Amino acid sequence: MKEWRKAKGLTLQSLGESVDIDHGTLSKLERGFRRWNLEQLVRVAEALDVELFMLFIDPNDPIGKIHDEIRRIPLGARDTVVEVIRAIADTPIISDPNEEVAPDSQKQKSGL
Repeated sequence: MKEWRKAKGLTLQSLGESVDIDHGTLSKLERGFRRWNLEQLVRVAEALDVELFMLFIDPNDPIGKIHDEIRRIPLGARDTVVEVIRAIADTPIISDPNEEVAPDSQKQKSGL
């Protein structure tokens, strides 16, 4: 939570004011000295402009960065982005650019 707040350039005071939570209470919540309730989490996620589950992912983690970028893409184009990501994920990584991938290893990767 703290990482997201800082990544958005917010202080405890400014975030607390925007979500109607005292900054002292917000500090305790961030540090785990108080338990969050769902309503508080939803308000904070909205104030930080992230989906609720993103509060539990480090904003510097590549997954968080990818998700943040995908949210900016129009809904109709997101399926294409997912297809591209799947294609990249299914592509064997070659350490030597001059090395060719054996056809059998491609079949194993694709499940054929």
